Amino acid sequence: MLKLLRNHLLEQGFELEDGICIQKATLQELVKNKGKEMNTVPKLTTALLELKGAERMRVSPAAKIFSNRTATLSQFVFPAQPEIADFFQLVNDWFDIFNSRVARDNDVEIRSAFGMAATKQALKLNEMESLIASSRSRL
Repeated sequence: MLKLLRNHLLEQGFELEDGICIQKATLQELVKNKGKEMNTVPKLTTALLELKGAERMRVSPAAKIFSNRTATLSQFVFPAQPEIADFFQLVNDWFDIFNSRVARDNDVEIRSAFGMAATKQALKLNEMESLIASSRSRL
């Protein structure tokens, strides 16, 4: 699912419910600005936005795009559009819920096994469902 979200973001983009557009150009702007004040996202590169063929089948590049660090950088690059950072943070949290590897994660509670932080995990899943239901493709 994460790879499909990444592919859709790069190919068509998303228009959020409030009219904010997140597309490949948004990521290109983040890559362009990441080194100006701080390099918070060293793994976010132009190469991640130009994957071809079998490279697109790997989850790791998609996880680098939809990361907590990308969300943090978005806050600095797009301060007037906090919805962009919220989008990247929500997808990151959603992926963390489904990608848990330990019964209890003391650093990030929602990364615990499903049900260990049931209230917070359910809230994030509901937020993601709402995001998907309310977003439109940018064609």
